[in-house]
Amino acid sequence: YFANETGDRLISESRKLYYSSNVPLERVVVEQLIKGPKTEGRYPTLPADMQILGVSMTEGVCYVNLDKAFADHALNIQEEIPIYSIVNSIIDDCNVKEVQIAIEGETHLTFRESVKLDTFYQKNVNLIQEES
Repeated sequence: YFANETGDRLISESRKLYYSSNVPLERVVVEQLIKGPKTEGRYPTLPADMQILGVSMTEGVCYVNLDKAFADHALNIQEEIPIYSIVNSIIDDCNVKEVQIAIEGETHLTFRESVKLDTFYQKNVNLIQEES
């Protein structure tokens, strides 16, 4: 899921990829989000220079650990869009029920102004823009 033109909704983008089975699919999904959209009318939700520090799975929860570029480089989109770009993409493509995001291993942070990271996020369908 990438941002729409106004940065207040998410638009899906499907990709067919070949990847090593040694790499968790959840990590591949986040890597693709960092690479940005390939379809016109979709806009980046994550900084291109952001690094994934770790991705792990335990009992239906995916833990995503990102470097501080995630918090430092604000794109011109609503504050919950980067979070749900990751959450909705992982939940749609992987066998996951919830996602927790950390910045450099820390979850007791607030992303931008008001999004608490010490939460287990579930898919948010209200942010998804229907395609015309």
